[in-house]
Amino acid sequence: LALVTATLLTIFHYQHHFAFIHNNLGTSIYLFCFVALFWIAEVEEDTTLLPVAFFCLTACAFQRVETPVATLLFAVVVVFPTQLPKRAITLGLIIYVVPVIAWYALLASHAPSTSLFLTTSRCLFLIALHLGVFAGWLLLQSPSRRGFFQRLRKRAPEMALVVVFLALCGAFALKPVHMKISVLSWLRNLVSGYWGLSWPLIGGLLVGASRQPRLAYPKLFGYGVAAQVGLIWLLAFGRTPYRAHHVGDSANRMMLHLLPILFFYIGLKLIPMNRAGPTTSRSDSISTAQIR
Repeated sequence: LALVTATLLTIFHYQHHFAFIHNNLGTSIYLFCFVALFWIAEVEEDTTLLPVAFFCLTACAFQRVETPVATLLFAVVVVFPTQLPKRAITLGLIIYVVPVIAWYALLASHAPSTSLFLTTSRCLFLIALHLGVFAGWLLLQSPSRRGFFQRLRKRAPEMALVVVFLALCGAFALKPVHMKISVLSWLRNLVSGYWGLSWPLIGGLLVGASRQPRLAYPKLFGYGVAAQVGLIWLLAFGRTPYRAHHVGDSANRMMLHLLPILFFYIGLKLIPMNRAGPTTSRSDSISTAQIR
């Protein structure tokens, strides 16, 4: 995957954040580490990497005001459908949920009421969200009605995406002009400034990758990234509209968070093309054994 990493680092906007000290670079790295480590744990059916993965998710949640929502959304998409042992996943969620709740409980007692981004009510809302998701995970492990709960868990990625979509519908209904300006600004920024042709080329690579053999646990990537893009749009609702042709715009910088995950996915899908001979893996999917 050295070639994939080198390709990622050719994007000037990503290079820029190695010198422009901001939390977007740290967010992208921690989020990628969680997704990559969890995917490897799924494929290898080995829980050894899970504590590190959840520590990365916790670190990601501390990076920015909105990252607890982003990490929680990824946790629902990635964690709920897993077939890994319940005990290991529950411990991982505790590693993530407890520090985040403790931190925002502390912030709730110090957040200024006049803040544009972090208020006491928002801190309490984030605490409630994390408690609700953790309680939902425990509820879905109940032995009673196991078949029904199992089906719900498997559909968690779709359900998370539907929730984001419905929230976006509500946001557009309440603030149509505001949301339209924000989404158009987000789109214009992806084809201007420091990105160059990066996103059209990434889109082309994703289309090409979609024609390759099915990747193990594809929902982890597809639904996870789609939900994150929807969340970026949704975050515009509670603030001033996103700004077009502005390299430092918040939505433009938040797209950095998804770049390593997308390149990891593209690498996993396209690297086997250069390997001779047949490959096999569980469920006839591309696994880590094929990229070693």
